[in-house]
Amino acid sequence: MGQGESRKALSDIEDFTPGQWTLQRQQATSISKEEAKINAWENLNLQKAKAEAAIRKLEMKLEKKRSASMDKILSKLRMAQMKAQEMRSSMSGNEDKQIPKASIQTSFSS
Repeated sequence: MGQGESRKALSDIEDFTPGQWTLQRQQATSISKEEAKINAWENLNLQKAKAEAAIRKLEMKLEKKRSASMDKILSKLRMAQMKAQEMRSSMSGNEDKQIPKASIQTSFSS
């Protein structure tokens, strides 16, 4: 800023009346309050976004655990079904062997 420009700016400031200075201060205070509200709102939104991200992360973790638990339960169920089928197969094999013995015993007793 040149010397002529600084004098002009200084003379502009000197032209303010005390009422204008008060008005300027009130407007500046009002603006700073609005800025504070905006910053608080932005911080609130930021905190809200962080919380939502944490919730999504926990939901994903929970879904993984749920899926793993279901897989484990279904695996145990399949194993139990296979064991039951094996037991049925062995029982039917034993019954086939026992039936002829029973028929032989009944044929001798008649």
